[in-house]
Amino acid sequence: MSFEPASEPTKKARTVPPEIDKLHKLYVSYFRVARTLHYVSGVSGLTFSLMATSGFGGNEASRAWALGAGVCFGAMGFIDPNSRYKKCVKAARILNIAILRYEYGELSQTELISAVEHAENVVTEMEEMEGSFPREATNAVGNERNKK
Repeated sequence: MSFEPASEPTKKARTVPPEIDKLHKLYVSYFRVARTLHYVSGVSGLTFSLMATSGFGGNEASRAWALGAGVCFGAMGFIDPNSRYKKCVKAARILNIAILRYEYGELSQTELISAVEHAENVVTEMEEMEGSFPREATNAVGNERNKK
């Protein structure tokens, strides 16, 4: 049985417009922050809760541990980093695939912009009602175009 080496990978045909690359990097950084916040708050809240129920450090310390747990779980409930993570990671993946296809000539610029619109719709579908998603993320592409 003989294996032939893989053919040379296709060279990138084009580079992505910088405003789209910037938006992709913004979504990636947002999902990393949201994921980190979710796990840090959850693990810290659980740890504080266990310390409070164990009575570690006496009554005063138990109250402080309980307060810490409440703050962590309150932040998780109020900020909801898990749903923000899911939306931003989905948008980043949409853009990642579109960017790769564009760079290798499989997507036109119009199709790339449609992918950007789709990614923004994924992120902003519920956030617009809440008014809590940073405006620079949703306007990054438009702002760059207006500067030219």
